[in-house]
Amino acid sequence: MGTLAELAAWLGHARFLEQRCFEVQGGWVADTPEPEVKAAFAEQCYHHAWHAEVWEARFPAGYGHDLAAATVPASLALAEALDRLAAAPGTVERLLGFHRVLQPRKIAAYDRLRAAVNPVSDGPVSRWLDLVVADEVADWRRGEAAAQQLLAVQPSVRDRSSVGSWLTDLEDRFISAGDVVVGKYRG
Repeated sequence: MGTLAELAAWLGHARFLEQRCFEVQGGWVADTPEPEVKAAFAEQCYHHAWHAEVWEARFPAGYGHDLAAATVPASLALAEALDRLAAAPGTVERLLGFHRVLQPRKIAAYDRLRAAVNPVSDGPVSRWLDLVVADEVADWRRGEAAAQQLLAVQPSVRDRSSVGSWLTDLEDRFISAGDVVVGKYRG
């Protein structure tokens, strides 16, 4: 992974992202009318809370890095994209926004870190990345299945078109935000 400061920044951004995912999905539980989706959001939001705790526990606080200061979004554009996702107007938009737009980006960001970490000095981070990614993939599968089921019973093409427009706008926002953990993509 480079330097300890880079790892600390990454862990702080990842912690922020997981905390925000907990808030977003948890905020949807009360007013999601479909019982199966409500239950999935309730379960998955606690996975994100646990992931935030994992990144906090791996944070190098004893080496002069401040966890509170590091727990910020990777970019202002990311914070805005997450706010847009949180305001999704319906269950289909919530499922698609979270599971087709955000979650693949999180998994890819975690995979990039997994490839970059030093197996000796960053061994604990590697191990936890494997566990967190396993949760994320399982949650993605459940969310995608629920989205496909709801899309199959959408009442009209017009409704599907408005969902598509909303989803395109959200995708554009996440593209502009760059990597969900490090900000703008580095090439």
